[in-house]
Amino acid sequence: MKSIALCGTPEFVCKFFDAVYCEYKIDFVITQSAKKKDRGHCVAQSAVAIWAQKNGIDCFEIDKINGGSYDRADLESRLAKVDCVLLFAFGKIIPLAWLHLPRMGWVNIHPSRLPLLRGPSPIQYAILQKMRESAITLMLMDAGMDTGDIIAQLPFAISKHHTSTSLMREICQFGPSWVAAKMRDYLDGKIAPSSQSTLRIDHKNSGNFVDNSSNLLSDGATYSKLIMKEDLFAANEDTIEIICSKIKAFGYVYFPSLELKCFACCKADEHSLFKITVADGEIAPIFVQKSGKKIMHIRNFMNGLKNG
Repeated sequence: MKSIALCGTPEFVCKFFDAVYCEYKIDFVITQSAKKKDRGHCVAQSAVAIWAQKNGIDCFEIDKINGGSYDRADLESRLAKVDCVLLFAFGKIIPLAWLHLPRMGWVNIHPSRLPLLRGPSPIQYAILQKMRESAITLMLMDAGMDTGDIIAQLPFAISKHHTSTSLMREICQFGPSWVAAKMRDYLDGKIAPSSQSTLRIDHKNSGNFVDNSSNLLSDGATYSKLIMKEDLFAANEDTIEIICSKIKAFGYVYFPSLELKCFACCKADEHSLFKITVADGEIAPIFVQKSGKKIMHIRNFMNGLKNG
């Protein structure tokens, strides 16, 4: 039986690791170290660290790759003994020297149709760009950002009703068993990885994709950037459509002038209880949150304003 290691951090990763755990001997797990939660009042381990403990698997919890508190020499020694490392949403850049230690390399699960939407936020950007389809990609990791050879891809559709949360939830239903099967084929030598440069990308069938010079590369690849706080802000030029897309992609939009987060909205009409003016009209928030308060329906929010 092949020996593999697993590397990841958030909770949704555990569904994929469960599927692989049924197929292979998991030698050890790599995850990010415990983080402060609830405004620093407590420290919580990552979901993957908890998963490893539950299954009795050794776990390396890493705070910093260089100079961290973990035993780097021990980790590198064990990396050289496994056949492969499967990575999904680890959150740190893997040193190039580590990539060559396992006999069959590191395999990354990337939820986009590479080479489209390389980078850390492919689900959010697929929603934001109103793409009609994407894919789960299983790829060999190399020195670049999601540039390695493709092992397999599983296409999936994206509807206009999907949010990044609901889409990821669906991927976690059909993706794990597919990943486990393709990992088995790869490790058994039944799949020969292919270069991304040989894949033909038809941007016309990728939704309303913004193919400008800053985003579209010569090989047809595009990048999704890390979601920053300012991306969640409503801009003066944002239309109703853009605001709705941002909410679906990022979870909410923040209106600085109102000091208000909007988690759901629709186009305003004469029956709307509360309206916010945007570039091409007005939106009617449905669920909102003021700083330090709970998320609430707009009706309760308006009642609070009246009673305040």
